[in-house]
Amino acid sequence: MKKYDIVELISEKYYANHNLKQQTIGIILEKNNQTIKIMFFNPKNNGDYLVLDVQENDVRLLDHFDEGFLKQYNINLKLLAERAKNFFYPSKLKLFDKVKLLKEDKRYSKYGIHKGEIGFVVDDNAIKNFIEVDFLNFDESISVNINDLEVIN
Repeated sequence: MKKYDIVELISEKYYANHNLKQQTIGIILEKNNQTIKIMFFNPKNNGDYLVLDVQENDVRLLDHFDEGFLKQYNINLKLLAERAKNFFYPSKLKLFDKVKLLKEDKRYSKYGIHKGEIGFVVDDNAIKNFIEVDFLNFDESISVNINDLEVIN
């Protein structure tokens, strides 16, 4: 395995405290004698990633990422890695959870949705911490920041 190889985590036992699960996909950033530095992508929150050193035998090779693609689209993995965390925060929301909007915000009020509105999670896969919620008495679902919601019974 080498830099820019795409890998999949096959053993999670040493990485559970980072909330890293088996079958999580990542890209090798560096390879040392003992470990590999990998940028893993959160499968439940698109745009969320972490960087972690793992043992080579805990991942399997899937493919090789084209370095030309990175240059063409000006993707700086080194800069992204410097900003990375080393832990995936577990999602507090699940599909069909009943939720309440905790915050008054223009991005919600423009749809007529205000603090205290009740809705249901219709897709528990987030994009940059935004999740799709269908609010009662409204025709459409909207994307809401996970931190602006509270699960209720």
